[in-house]
Amino acid sequence: MVIEFRTYTVKTGSLADVIERFGAGYATRADIKPITAFFYTVIGPLDQIIQVWSWDDMTHREQIRIEVNKLDSWPPGLGPNVIHQEVELFNEMPFLDNFPAGDHGPVFEMRTTSLPPGAIRTLRGAAENTYADRAKISPVLAALHTDMGTLNKFVHIYGYPSLEAMQAANDAANSAGGWPPIDVDGGPVFQSSTVMRAGPFSPIQ
Repeated sequence: MVIEFRTYTVKTGSLADVIERFGAGYATRADIKPITAFFYTVIGPLDQIIQVWSWDDMTHREQIRIEVNKLDSWPPGLGPNVIHQEVELFNEMPFLDNFPAGDHGPVFEMRTTSLPPGAIRTLRGAAENTYADRAKISPVLAALHTDMGTLNKFVHIYGYPSLEAMQAANDAANSAGGWPPIDVDGGPVFQSSTVMRAGPFSPIQ
């Protein structure tokens, strides 16, 4: 499975309009291939939407893009509001069900860790060994590492009922240790946290 993140930074003040326009276009786009998740940022880098798409492989991705390009309603007219676009392709950590549909929020946290070259191979095994203990604190909705785009990046996403619940889970995870298993091959180079909410048409809420 290939996971694609399409992150668009939009003009300040245009976020609500962008989400509305995207949802209107997506109503027909979903018949070809539904989106995996749609988030917008509320803490961290602001004025961003994050589209998550899942593909069986790169051939599947290209086949769907050909079908989508036949639609008059897609792309959904976001252009005048978009000031930056970024596309990244991720490989899944295979030991969990990434992006399960359903109610997991409404608060979502995406934690990103940049690692030294070569560390991802060690990370995969270490993450599998420590994932079960972290999942006892709160569900891990996704654990991924980049394959195209910014390399050597580990992304993990969580859903919480509130910011207070998010902080409590992070405190518990920090006390327990072991997750994320980033103290491998030189440790982390950079870490960041982004808090998000889901768009009204996202399968994950």
